[in-house]
Amino acid sequence: MAYAVPFVGLLLEYVYTFRKEQQLVENLKIIQKGLVKSETEIRMLVENILDPIITIDEKGMIRKFNPAASNLFLWREEDILGKNVNVLMPEPYCSEHDQYIKKYLETGIPRVIGIGREVEGLRKDGTTFPLELGINEMLVDGQRIFIGMLRDITKQKQVEEELKNLSYKDGLTGIYNRRAFDETLEKEWKRAERNHAAISLIMMDIDYFKKYNDTYGHLNGDKCLRLVAEAINKTSSRSGDFVARYGGEEFVAILPGTDLEGATLMAETIRANVEELGVEHKNNSTGPNVTISLGVVAAQNVKELTVKKFLGCADESLYESKRMGRNCYSSSLIGQEQEVG
Repeated sequence: MAYAVPFVGLLLEYVYTFRKEQQLVENLKIIQKGLVKSETEIRMLVENILDPIITIDEKGMIRKFNPAASNLFLWREEDILGKNVNVLMPEPYCSEHDQYIKKYLETGIPRVIGIGREVEGLRKDGTTFPLELGINEMLVDGQRIFIGMLRDITKQKQVEEELKNLSYKDGLTGIYNRRAFDETLEKEWKRAERNHAAISLIMMDIDYFKKYNDTYGHLNGDKCLRLVAEAINKTSSRSGDFVARYGGEEFVAILPGTDLEGATLMAETIRANVEELGVEHKNNSTGPNVTISLGVVAAQNVKELTVKKFLGCADESLYESKRMGRNCYSSSLIGQEQEVG
């Protein structure tokens, strides 16, 4: 598959970040087991551990800031010691932090201490980044301090996002797959309901594709699918438009904020662009080249409708196009009293 090599590479990246996380956990265990008890021991540990470490007092003031933390946050240790640790946090963490410490000291109920969480960090230059934070509480020389061990998880988040994107792509055509379509339609449906906006959908099917495979072979069939997918994707290039392979030789396009007139114009453009590819199909009764049939549905108001009905209407329109002889589109308007077909 086309995605095999990048997929393996991303998995290796993920394993690497997981091993770094394990090292972070081991470092935190050293502190949690109470193996360091004096200020001097704390300083030696903080300065020599490669992970960013910050220690603060009960008022949230920074007492230790190791070299790794300086590199991460772009602050020199001498400039940040004595400042409130919330200078390293964007909103809403910045405003909430002092109250969190106060509440913890009063109740003893932790939200982060001994638990860990993902938060956002704020560098001196104003940029933010995702980080993993683990905090432990200790008494050192009779004073309560909090030791925070951090890990920049920017790369991990990027890898996770890329892996997620791969899981949403069709391996053959490179466009989005059915899973991505289902999730996107649900999201756009809720947006249309919230904003009282129109939404349209085009369902497409390559005409006599089984005959094409039987005549030209499955390798050429795969090539045909890729060419048709590319033509549809290039045509539906507006911001917000979403194209996916629905299954087999079927494709779909979600057109948020688009009324029936706009959707039918898009359908006809897609139909013409696919035909103009000039892919030979001598067993296509509609003409000498590969063509597609399309079903269009537009909803002016989705409030009283369901996604199931919306998809059903698109499917009915598609089959109406096939009954009409294929290589054409049929349409329906729902979500108001008047419906046309």
